[in-house]
Amino acid sequence: MWLVVDTLGDFHTERYGMHHADPKRPHVVVPGLNGRCRYEFRLFDGEGTVTDAPPFELIEDLVSRYRTITPDQVERAVNYRFHGLVADQWQRGRCFLLGDAAHMMPPFAGQGLNSGIRDAANLAWKIAGVVRGTLNETVAQTYESERAPHARAVVRASERLGRVVMTTNERLAHRRDELIGAALKTADGRRFFETMAYRPPYEFTAGMIVAGSGVGVVVGQPRAFDSATRTIEPLDDVLGPGWALVGVDVTDPADWKQASRIADLFDASTAMVPTDHTVPRLESVNVLLDVDGRLDAEFAAYRGHFVLLRPDHVVAAAWYPTETDRILPAVTAWTPEL
Repeated sequence: MWLVVDTLGDFHTERYGMHHADPKRPHVVVPGLNGRCRYEFRLFDGEGTVTDAPPFELIEDLVSRYRTITPDQVERAVNYRFHGLVADQWQRGRCFLLGDAAHMMPPFAGQGLNSGIRDAANLAWKIAGVVRGTLNETVAQTYESERAPHARAVVRASERLGRVVMTTNERLAHRRDELIGAALKTADGRRFFETMAYRPPYEFTAGMIVAGSGVGVVVGQPRAFDSATRTIEPLDDVLGPGWALVGVDVTDPADWKQASRIADLFDASTAMVPTDHTVPRLESVNVLLDVDGRLDAEFAAYRGHFVLLRPDHVVAAAWYPTETDRILPAVTAWTPEL
């Protein structure tokens, strides 16, 4: 069990949370804005229950290692037990569970809010498409099959991380510090921890995707030179909030004409990414150029392919131009029958 206390008048201004893995008293410090700061302290037997109101004397004692505090500077205080839970069923009829209603996550991986946002990003455009009549009702059923496995993996990873970071066993803590300290002395080890590479990857192999290499993953947010506007913009802004069809080194107008049948199904924006950085003449197809290596890197695995991006920028399908006739029936199944 943990004491969670939100304070006012605090001096912390760091833009990151701090996990203090002290086996004698594991605790977390999360600075906020305008002098707000959240402190979380591991509680031990006899220091309270989840139904107790934390006494100010305990708060004052635990926070004293960082600051002095008065009762009027305690904005909120509660004893809390973290949970790792995932709902058995995320949809019933037209009712869906999202965020904390679908999963409760320990805080140690910092993925609670992020997971809720992923839920909304996965489901909102599907419901909107069904309501508008551009998507088949069955696509809503892919929400749980796409999101639930990742949510379970994140909950389990957060639980494991909490056992490592917040152990009260001094021998384990000492060994942990030795191993992590050694890893941080190497470039790969530092990169592993600084990029939180221990988090489960967000990708899926089933759902609203056409099976194949490179699908079910999220395309990132590189900057691109937009040849239509002659400006440098984030990829999201260039492609827009809906579907997008991207051709990577696909320059033949005949191939684009064939693929336009898929773009028209979803009213998708179209863009071409030439990795040789030339600007081919393609009628009604915008050309995007790399400006810092990230756009080319994002699409390197798709050279010579068309890439169909969903509104959540998950790769729904990737195919060679000669395979358009094979892909068309698969994606047409996502739309209502005419």
